[in-house]
Amino acid sequence: MPEDIILSPGGSFQIKIDGITDDNEYFYSVEGLGISYQLQSYLPGGDINSSHMVSRIDTQPIIVKRPLSNVKSGFSKWCIKALESGIFTPVSMNIFILNNDDSINNHWVVEQAYPTGLRIGTMDVQSEQLVVMEIITIMYYNLKRVQ
Repeated sequence: MPEDIILSPGGSFQIKIDGITDDNEYFYSVEGLGISYQLQSYLPGGDINSSHMVSRIDTQPIIVKRPLSNVKSGFSKWCIKALESGIFTPVSMNIFILNNDDSINNHWVVEQAYPTGLRIGTMDVQSEQLVVMEIITIMYYNLKRVQ
C-alpha cells in the first residue's frame, strides 16, 4: 500500500483561529470539508454545442466534535458569543490533521468561517457512550488545501 495514503489519523484534529482559539483546540472528529461548483449551461454565439460556466460555489457545513469540558475554550466562547448575540464575524480558520507526535499531516484553510450551531451529544447513563460530546457546526465561503 502506498505510504502517502491516509487511512486513519493516529493523532487528532486541531483548529486554529488567530486571536480566538487556545493552543489546545483539539477535536475527535471533523467532517464536511468539501467544495463544489454549480455549473450553468450556455450556448456561445452561433455554436450548437453548449458550454458551461461556474454559477455558484457550494460548500458543506463542517461538523466538529470533541468531549464536552467544564472549561470553555476560546473556540467554544467564539461560537457561543456568535450564536447568543446573532452577530457573526467570519474568520479564517486553519484545520490540521495531526500525527501521533503532533506534527502536521495535512492542513486546510477555511475562509470566512462562522458558527451556525452548537449542540451537546446524547446524554444517556445506560448507553455505552460514557463521554458527552460537544458538536459544533461551521459554515464557510471557501476551502483551500495547504498541505
